[in-house]
Amino acid sequence: METIKHTKGEWKYVINTKGNGTPQIQVKIPGKNPITLGFIGEDDCLVPTCCKVDDHANAKLIAAAPELLEACNWAVTELEDTNSTPDTLYDTLQKLKNAINKATK
Repeated sequence: METIKHTKGEWKYVINTKGNGTPQIQVKIPGKNPITLGFIGEDDCLVPTCCKVDDHANAKLIAAAPELLEACNWAVTELEDTNSTPDTLYDTLQKLKNAINKATK
């Protein structure tokens, strides 16, 4: 499988309440400036299921991207392996589910 180029490390979805006073929906990537996907206004709350729902969901998806990619690559490798056992297939399924949960919860 081809080597994929992206910043390694754990990407994190955060609500940054520091700085200019306006809370920001961000993705923090190791060694990089945070990516801001939205601002939470005075009339908005900080609850991801209440206000700015799309911005929160997009930030979570971006933060999970490296794990989703890794899980997909792992699954392809395992599924292509004709010697896969039920245990390795179960592990592959769990890895995919964990990455999806990070992206969507």
